[in-house]
Amino acid sequence: MEFCCASSKFTGLKSRMSFTAEQSVDEAPSLEKVFRTLHLVRDNEKIPQVVETCLRDLAEFLDSVSSFNYFQQLERMSAHKIVLKSMAALFLNANVQRNGAFILTKLLEGSEKVRLDFEVLQVHKLVLKIMKSHPQDYCIQAVGCSLVANLLRFSKILYQDLVQENVVDVVLQSMENFAEEDELQIPACQLLNLLLSCDCNITELAGLVRTRKHILIMQIMKTHINSGTVLINCKLVINGFNSWIES
Repeated sequence: MEFCCASSKFTGLKSRMSFTAEQSVDEAPSLEKVFRTLHLVRDNEKIPQVVETCLRDLAEFLDSVSSFNYFQQLERMSAHKIVLKSMAALFLNANVQRNGAFILTKLLEGSEKVRLDFEVLQVHKLVLKIMKSHPQDYCIQAVGCSLVANLLRFSKILYQDLVQENVVDVVLQSMENFAEEDELQIPACQLLNLLLSCDCNITELAGLVRTRKHILIMQIMKTHINSGTVLINCKLVINGFNSWIES
């Protein structure tokens, strides 16, 4: 998933550091600089201006690099725990939550240890709580769907927790609120598909069928008729609904 917080929708979040995709590994900021940034977050976790700036810079940095060595070093620094702590301390700060969720997504993709830690720390519950607290923030909803979907891919045992936290209602509400945004519809549909395909007791999803929420998915398909990726993911959700009805 691209760093949506750096798009034109969030022009106020541009980085002050020169983190660009064109940089080579040698030209990229040193790990010492990243380390200092993490220390600033850790030591100033309740100071919004400091944390906002640091997490924004870290998010844009992680969006520009792919070297496995970076993720190993960030894992050793416990970067994910530092970011999580700052997100909890500044829970209502949308800028912190946007960039923090994106950083967690990138760290999750790059480290097996981080994935295991996220399960133990119950990060999925924190992310859903953030999504519920910032329902009108497009970026938080999009990155949140992507992060929860990745967590579920790596650990199916999170399924029951997610259902109990009303994950389906949260995702469908986001899809309805931001029906025009394909960057949200794609991860949202992917998350619904994962929930529908879990080899678990899915009676908790009966409400989806009873309230005919699948009509919302069909309306989104009409809105994004020219987006093949959105259409494919929406069709998978519809097929999942149909399979549930037939079972």
